[in-house]
Amino acid sequence: MSTPAASTTKPTDAESAAAVRAVLALLERWQLSDSQQCTVLGVGMDTLAEWRAGRVELQPVDARSLGLLLSIHRSLRMTFSEPARGYAWVRRENEAFAGMSALDVMMEPAGLERVAGYLAAESVG
Repeated sequence: MSTPAASTTKPTDAESAAAVRAVLALLERWQLSDSQQCTVLGVGMDTLAEWRAGRVELQPVDARSLGLLLSIHRSLRMTFSEPARGYAWVRRENEAFAGMSALDVMMEPAGLERVAGYLAAESVG
């Protein structure tokens, strides 16, 4: 019996809106500026404003970024018993990132993948 791959299943409008709300709340907890939020999400200020207003139309790349951010959040919640420590970790310098913070890495191209991959490997190891 085969199961369809998750990447081929398009989220419903309600699921997309819920993911956007969750990620925007997360980015606020991380205390990211509007500019930083746009960079991490890979969207422009107009799209960010639309999402904040509840008007969500996700492109596949948007859904991927949201999924990676939620994965990073989940990994941090599993790693730190106190949520505030996970939120602070994002800004703390990290040897695994050559002294850069996870936020610095997430601001780079493919940075979300790099941080999510690091956290996934750490949780297994």
